[in-house]
Amino acid sequence: MKENMLQDFIDEECTDSAKNLVLDTIERWKGKDYREEFCFNRFNLYLDFKVDSATLQDELDFYEQEEIMMSIGEFESLLKGL
Repeated sequence: MKENMLQDFIDEECTDSAKNLVLDTIERWKGKDYREEFCFNRFNLYLDFKVDSATLQDELDFYEQEEIMMSIGEFESLLKGL
């Protein structure tokens, strides 16, 4: 299910402008004590630079309450690979 959620995020939310916005934020705040939240149409993305955590939540999945957590570096690599 989580792999499908990640693919849905990529397919539905990762426009060039959204991807560039997140990558610019990562570049600007990497290694600092900062948190950023992005609310897209279906997904919310939370970046916590202090603990090096990227959390992706599906806002439309009320029953499963699934989320994906990875390091900010892993998420950055994923976006750069698109």
